[in-house]
Amino acid sequence: MLPWREQIEIHPRWIGNLAELTELRLNENLLTELPETIVNLNRLRMLTLYGNRLSFLPEWIGKLTSLEELYASNLGLESLPTTIGNLTKLREFTLHQNRIRELPLSFGKLESLREFLFSDNPLNPELAAAYKEGLDAVKRYLRAKAEVQVVLNEAKLILIGEGEVGKSCLLGALRGDPWEKVAGLPSTHGIEIKPVKVTDSATGTEITLNGWDFGGQRVYRPRTSCSSAHRRSIWWCGNRERGHRRVR
Repeated sequence: MLPWREQIEIHPRWIGNLAELTELRLNENLLTELPETIVNLNRLRMLTLYGNRLSFLPEWIGKLTSLEELYASNLGLESLPTTIGNLTKLREFTLHQNRIRELPLSFGKLESLREFLFSDNPLNPELAAAYKEGLDAVKRYLRAKAEVQVVLNEAKLILIGEGEVGKSCLLGALRGDPWEKVAGLPSTHGIEIKPVKVTDSATGTEITLNGWDFGGQRVYRPRTSCSSAHRRSIWWCGNRERGHRRVR
């Protein structure tokens, strides 16, 4: 065990050389960040940080996989790193008196957690209600949120414009439909909804664009404005030979 309460501002980096250390108490100092050499303490089971000036916990804290107790209250934290879910041996975790509004979804992976203090944070109403019911309710809340986020890998793609300018053909091309099938499509009456599958090049996540193909006839235009109030991308299709109208 290494207690350290001398109002230090910068922690000595040689602390990472104490490979056999199991408990590190850094509470009530003036630290504004943690030295990354702490990540070398593979046997560390307890880390006490409360009462410092840390505004964040570093991503590398998720590598301290032997941690069983983490005390991070009264620091001014606004969020937790997603790697916090790697601390699967964590049994006690205190976070009260911070500025946290939401927990990362990975928090739900802390299956060994038994004691969790999270009061005096500006939690969003749903999370605050779950916390009042207890730790199991918090985990249920996070699981439900994860399921919703999976569903929300969707967006609305709205194609609007004058009649017979090629909106349906464009949607078919985006879907990869054979040209023979696309070229023979009749003019759209009303609304046709067809999915377009795309992949985020940065994350590899598949996203579904629900393509709304609106008929170009004047009678359908009021419906177009009413249906575009949520997450969406609106593409205006026109025909140069007929001129164009300004769209707001």
